[in-house]
Amino acid sequence: MKLSLDDNTAEFLVHEYTNEYIRINNTQHTHSIVISYNALQNWAPQSMDHLTEEHLTALLHRQPEMILIGTGKSIQFPHPKILQPAYKRHVGVEIMDTAAACRTFNMLASDGRKVVAGLII
Repeated sequence: MKLSLDDNTAEFLVHEYTNEYIRINNTQHTHSIVISYNALQNWAPQSMDHLTEEHLTALLHRQPEMILIGTGKSIQFPHPKILQPAYKRHVGVEIMDTAAACRTFNMLASDGRKVVAGLII
């Protein structure tokens, strides 16, 4: 699936997602990543089984309005305890498959929203 937007204000956008990689600004990433409107870095959990409260807390350090979690090819919900750090700070968390998270991230980031996405490949 190829994704594109004509007019954006975000520094980083997802341009393509497959089950093997995510292409952001013409660079392919084959491991899980964290992307925000102005930052990009590797992310430790390579599957939902590895996701912890600490991973979510690290996303909160970017002070997002919303967190998106892309869970891979199919949607998998984490244990509610893992999401507690975000809920305590009144930050919304949306869980979806990674393809949907990529599309949602592009829409929100292009609109100037302070969104952070943890994307599992």
